[in-house]
Amino acid sequence: MSSDSLAEPGEGLVHEVLLTYLEAIRSGNGPLKYDIASWDDLEEWFVAQIRLQKRFKMTRGCPFGTIGNGVTEDDELIRQDLSLIFEVAKSKIAMFFVKEKASGRLVGHASEDQLADFCLATVQGAMLMGKVKRSSQLAESVAREALVHLKRYTQTSS
Repeated sequence: MSSDSLAEPGEGLVHEVLLTYLEAIRSGNGPLKYDIASWDDLEEWFVAQIRLQKRFKMTRGCPFGTIGNGVTEDDELIRQDLSLIFEVAKSKIAMFFVKEKASGRLVGHASEDQLADFCLATVQGAMLMGKVKRSSQLAESVAREALVHLKRYTQTSS
């Protein structure tokens, strides 16, 4: 048996787990709500990520970030799975910003996709730093600062 054939069952299992996560995000049946309809929902999305991490006493990070960190050049299927998960999550978050802009509550020059990428990258970084430092306060502080930054893109309707 080659070393390649030994690696395949693990990759297949990770692939199946990631597909389950993907379906949960798409359907809205996962532990985290990605269908965001308000600024309160967005704040709750950040808080829920950290709350989930706190359940494990800040000893774990996001499973997507953890898996992604271990992806090698030979793990193309897993990389694609993670990329798709992040794209689906991003599109759901971006839809909130699209609706805010369409309602005149977001400045015209704001990029909905970039704001959604910012949300995902920020929460991934906050969770990593929270795990490393074993500090929910650090992760919560990062989430609060992210929301302050994002709200700078808001405007009142004329």
